[in-house]
Amino acid sequence: MTIEFTATGRRHRGPSQDYLLKRASLDVVGPVRRKLGVWQTRAVHLVALGHRLKAHGKQGPSYAAEAEALSAALEHEREWLASRIAEVPEGVAAHGELRDTQRSLDVVASMLSEARALLDGAFYRSP
Repeated sequence: MTIEFTATGRRHRGPSQDYLLKRASLDVVGPVRRKLGVWQTRAVHLVALGHRLKAHGKQGPSYAAEAEALSAALEHEREWLASRIAEVPEGVAAHGELRDTQRSLDVVASMLSEARALLDGAFYRSP
């Protein structure tokens, strides 16, 4: 935190270093986070649908294709985020906001993997 003076001579406290690091890290992960909520919601829906279809002995190839497409988009975002993290200063790259976003991407990827397995019949056994 720094003390600055305005044009009128009044003291003004500048932003703290922690605040600046958080803002910079949010600038990096912002585009991914805007998409993450939609992907997470859809992944949960696809897993639930997969369990429902499995309970009735059915498969959902069109939903499996959707899960596959979402997985590909998510993987693309993971690569993009990794390249952005490599470009930012070390303090920003080590910030918790980036780790949290990466963990969230991992969770959604895991859910999509489960959804694909349920929907394409990978858990089904032939008689």
